[in-house]
Amino acid sequence: LYTDGITEAVSSPSTAGGERELFGLERLDPLLLASSLCNARECVTRILRGISTFTGDSPPTDDQTLIAIRCV
Repeated sequence: LYTDGITEAVSSPSTAGGERELFGLERLDPLLLASSLCNARECVTRILRGISTFTGDSPPTDDQTLIAIRCV
């Protein structure tokens, strides 16, 4: 589960070649697929790391909440 602040995280101008982009589902979905064998904590860590890389030093413009539950 995640709030819209995750997919609407805005890139820093330097990471997007001068244009600001949203993180979007096109970046979130691959991270989720790559985390399919990880535990819940590692899944959240990977997503937050991906957002941090994408946004650079830009502060969040909205709340960013993630909840991950792994059923075993």
